Amino acid sequence: MYYKSIHFIQFNNITYIYQMLDSLLIIRGKGPILITGPHAVKTIRNKSEIHHEEEYIYEIVNKLYKLLGPKLCTVMTWNVDFFEDTNLYPYDPNFVTNIEKSIWFKQLKSFKRKNPKFYLHLDIHGMKNHSTKNHLEFGMKAVQLHRPGLTQHMKPVIEEAFESLNIPYSFNSKFQGWGMNKYTVANQGVLLGFFSIQLEISTDIRKKIHTSDVFARKFANGIRKIYKQWKVEMKKPKHRNKTIKRKKKRFNSTKRRKTRHKK
Repeated sequence: MYYKSIHFIQFNNITYIYQMLDSLLIIRGKGPILITGPHAVKTIRNKSEIHHEEEYIYEIVNKLYKLLGPKLCTVMTWNVDFFEDTNLYPYDPNFVTNIEKSIWFKQLKSFKRKNPKFYLHLDIHGMKNHSTKNHLEFGMKAVQLHRPGLTQHMKPVIEEAFESLNIPYSFNSKFQGWGMNKYTVANQGVLLGFFSIQLEISTDIRKKIHTSDVFARKFANGIRKIYKQWKVEMKKPKHRNKTIKRKKKRFNSTKRRKTRHKK
């Protein structure tokens, strides 16, 4: 069966896709905590394989945004109403083989250019209750491959931040946030210098975040605690200079030196 997909339109008319971005994506906030939800709608993998939407993802992304606020948080997810009205299927941004053709990666790069500071990035996903024995799975393999020292330092910070939730969790077990022959959203974020985690949440806990304001506040407070400690780490010289803006300056400086040398 052939499905109408935004990915196919993108190949034929990239300009048209950019004109549609306001309709395709919901982007809010200007804060350093980036929260994404790529599976809020049905998506397509491998041209014809349907990946079904993950329940409560859209609601959780928006609820966390309200709790954290626009100065602290930036969110990006699909415009659910648009896809329900048009019956289109976007290509799965968590299953990308060519990131340069991914509208999600282009938007992540746009975030980075507008705010060259590092982002703490949580890519929210939904797993089934029986997928693992845990209710939370932190997929950190992508960032661990690029920054093993920082990742090891942040693990106990994450553990302490979510201790009050009193639910089982694990790191890099079944869901690692990294693919051998594909780019996950977390992987794309890491390539841009974000501290990106693929956070898999069980159905029961997603429902609890959606329906319980008390539990949702505890969850949001956990994210705040992680960000507070992460911010301390990112002020250290070994981390703070790794931004697109600074890299570009170094590149231009090198280019000017080469030009003068030729003269």
